[in-house]
Amino acid sequence: MGRLGRTRLVAASLVGLLFIVSAHPVLGQDVARGLFSVWGVPVDATAADASVAREKALIDGQRLGLRRVFERLAVADDYARLPNLSDEQIKQMVVGFQILDERVAPDRYRATLNIDFKEDDVRRALRSAGARFSESRSRPIVVLPVYIDGETPILWDEPNPWRATWSARPETLDLVPLIAPLGDLEDIVTITAEQAIAGEPAPLTAIADRYGALESLVAIAVVARESLAVAPRLTVSLHRAGGAPIGLEGFSLDALPGQTAEPLFSAAIDEMARALNENWKQANLLRFDVSGTLRAEIPVRSLNDWLNIRARLGNLPVIDRIELIAISRNYALVSLKYFGEREQLAYALRQAELYLSGGPEGWRLSRRPGSE
Repeated sequence: MGRLGRTRLVAASLVGLLFIVSAHPVLGQDVARGLFSVWGVPVDATAADASVAREKALIDGQRLGLRRVFERLAVADDYARLPNLSDEQIKQMVVGFQILDERVAPDRYRATLNIDFKEDDVRRALRSAGARFSESRSRPIVVLPVYIDGETPILWDEPNPWRATWSARPETLDLVPLIAPLGDLEDIVTITAEQAIAGEPAPLTAIADRYGALESLVAIAVVARESLAVAPRLTVSLHRAGGAPIGLEGFSLDALPGQTAEPLFSAAIDEMARALNENWKQANLLRFDVSGTLRAEIPVRSLNDWLNIRARLGNLPVIDRIELIAISRNYALVSLKYFGEREQLAYALRQAELYLSGGPEGWRLSRRPGSE
């Protein structure tokens, strides 16, 4: 947060054919791979000559990039446990990297790096260090930035510096992706500022569906100025459809004397993203010390349908192994070995739009809640 004053934003404790499929190789697909990559890592090193400076810059960038991946996955309370690896160990963990904006001088090397790390090596390093971590990624959340400066709430109209800052935010590889809506005609006719503040479920669900998101999150930013002599304060409150809280407290940021409110908007977004990601990690920790097995019947319409569902299951880090016991024209019977508690499995399945129902006498896994 730098020098910006702030109050708290706290994460709440919120088949006739038999074969076995390891879940983790499927994690090499795009969604999982992104969690083990970093973009835009700046490097700048000097040395006796350019080649030595380049080598130093590249390993410094790989170290910084790996630290960012560790911090993305691990809970903040365990940052002190994160592995401190040698240069050679870090090099062995790199799948590959891309060099951008390269600038070379006789004794200096500057560039920007995009780096991909080996998934299994990252997991192994975190587990060896005893750091708790999650690699489950939430479906996106649409953020509706309602701005109040005075009495009138603004969502789509101008000026709305709160929404403008959200729209300018670059894409991230966070565990909880946050989407800023386009603000086009379809958005405007779907929901108003008043409906967002009231938490009206129908328009909030409609805007989430438009962007393929898990849900809509209303973020209300209020700028208070007691007088020209007093620096402005930005207060942010958050709620879901129906006005339901999201497990995070609201927060306030104070500008420095003589500063405008604009720098507070970016700081507020960073703080929201940090807290939402931390809350998500705490709720989706990979519990390697706890495991279970669950047998479930899955309705399927075709072999391709089953392969699609199996791919979804394989992309969930909480699932360790998938055993296909039997398959027919209409159903597949599977055994899932998973990490953590059953409630955590059910929550992870919902992220893949798969829903667990039934009980120990007979579990059922469907594409829609209660579907046949």
